[in-house]
Amino acid sequence: MWFAASFGLAAVMAVQLVSVVLFHGFVLWQVVGVARSAWAHLRRGGRMLSSILVWSGLSAALVGGIYFEIGRVLPAAEERLRIFQGDAGTPALRLVSLPSGDEIEMSGGLPAGSAEKFKTFLSGTAHVRTLRVNSIGGRVYEAQEIARVVARRKFDTVVTERCASAATLIFLAGKERRLGPRGKLGFHSAFFPGRTGNELAVSNAAIVEAMVAAGVARGFAEEAMKTPPAAVWYPSPEELYLAGVTTEKTPSTVP
Repeated sequence: MWFAASFGLAAVMAVQLVSVVLFHGFVLWQVVGVARSAWAHLRRGGRMLSSILVWSGLSAALVGGIYFEIGRVLPAAEERLRIFQGDAGTPALRLVSLPSGDEIEMSGGLPAGSAEKFKTFLSGTAHVRTLRVNSIGGRVYEAQEIARVVARRKFDTVVTERCASAATLIFLAGKERRLGPRGKLGFHSAFFPGRTGNELAVSNAAIVEAMVAAGVARGFAEEAMKTPPAAVWYPSPEELYLAGVTTEKTPSTVP
């Protein structure tokens, strides 16, 4: 993903959309060429059976292509276009410096461009030691990029409200990880429209390995990735501590 790191996720989506358009143009050109050849064959007095076989093959390919387009290409293209246009459906990332001077808080979502926004914000906050992660999540790529910065700067992370979905990857990048009395961590598997079950399984397996590398018990990580994308699993503070998600026990819940 070096291209995304250099130019941003929206740029990657733009390149992929152009590639899809060019591919479809090439396929259409090939289909038209084969169809014209079949008609020319008939006009030259060629056998009807040969043309029937060609048209049958084209028809079968067309039906299969439509099925593929509806199930995979169109949903993926629509999602890429949404990202390219600014990810309006995902709440914006909000970043604020807290009065202590060494702590910042992120809230909102993680739409495309969030990692660059985070890096820009940090450039004016040299004394930060702790990051509050109270985000509902969003794009996995953005979360992974922010997590790399958090790990490199050796920030501690804390959740005082709710941290869910891709934002948990940012929390797990913390050197010391704490959950406040009212804090909640929510997990579920990754999803991207148009991807097959096998492709999603590969993505989720990579997230499991990233969680394990952060010190999380493999069984917990695998359970988190079994949660459907439309649902959210909120483990108890005790479960989080025993699995290594948090590095210290959470204080009793305040009434």
